[in-house]
Amino acid sequence: MISFFPLITLLQESVLLRSDKIYAVLAVILVIFAGLLIYLFTTQRKLSKLEDMFKDSEKK
Repeated sequence: MISFFPLITLLQESVLLRSDKIYAVLAVILVIFAGLLIYLFTTQRKLSKLEDMFKDSEKK
């Protein structure tokens, strides 16, 4: 059986590169990735503060 997936992927790539839409796709992916990193960083900071509060309350 012949697979057309590589051919379709290649055609999509050429269309995106020709029309400069690849930069928009890349920008969206980068914004999503940056948002996830910021979310994880802030969650880690909040967890660290909660852990410190819990350790302090156990010592008392």
